[in-house]
Amino acid sequence: MSGSRKPTGEHEFDQLCQALEIEHRLTKPKTPQINGMIERFNGRLSHVLCSHHFNSGKRSKNRG
Repeated sequence: MSGSRKPTGEHEFDQLCQALEIEHRLTKPKTPQINGMIERFNGRLSHVLCSHHFNSGKRSKNRG
């Protein structure tokens, strides 16, 4: 889920989501409660990804 821009299918992100069969949802404009929920989720996702040891044996340089 991300901001309220209209998906055009022309952006790399939209193409990647389509290729990976990911449903990309957009928020409605002027909905701070939803935006807060998304920011919290993105923060938790970032924390999980930064603390995960990937098969390459390298740690993420953004580890926090």
